[in-house]
Amino acid sequence: MSGQGVTGKRKRGEDHHCARLNAQDVDTMRRLHEVDDLCINCIAKIFNVKYATAWDAIRYQTWRHIR
Repeated sequence: MSGQGVTGKRKRGEDHHCARLNAQDVDTMRRLHEVDDLCINCIAKIFNVKYATAWDAIRYQTWRHIR
């Protein structure tokens, strides 16, 4: 049950101890990709995260609770 709080739910987003992004970062990343048409690799470099981390956040594979 590691990673779970008192309620038994897993910690999500920036509440997780390994989070490299916060909700504002994810929102900005999605806007940069969808509206400004910036490539995922460029966004990953801007936010100093791996390509896969940026891709997952932008494509709602992670951070699904942020809309």
